[in-house]
Amino acid sequence: RIDTDKADPEGRMPGESLNGAEQREVFGAMGMSTQEMVALAGAHTIGGKGFGEPYSFDNEYYKTLLKQPWADTTKTKEELDMASHIGLTSDKNLALDEPSL
Repeated sequence: RIDTDKADPEGRMPGESLNGAEQREVFGAMGMSTQEMVALAGAHTIGGKGFGEPYSFDNEYYKTLLKQPWADTTKTKEELDMASHIGLTSDKNLALDEPSL
């Protein structure tokens, strides 16, 4: 981070491997709705990570998660290796969590 030289407080950020229900519980405890939690996850689309326009908040990240390219058995090993880098495990889990869709 460039805005501070201090680490985030311990336990402030949810784990990267939480399933949808666990994420809803953690963010709910922070006063966030499921819709707000999913919108916050969409911030991962900003900054040129290969999803849509790098400085726009759009839905390319969500569309990619819903396609689940990391589980596409028609892809080559190289394509699957690349697809495995899409999103955090917790992001991928949102695509499997009915209340988060």
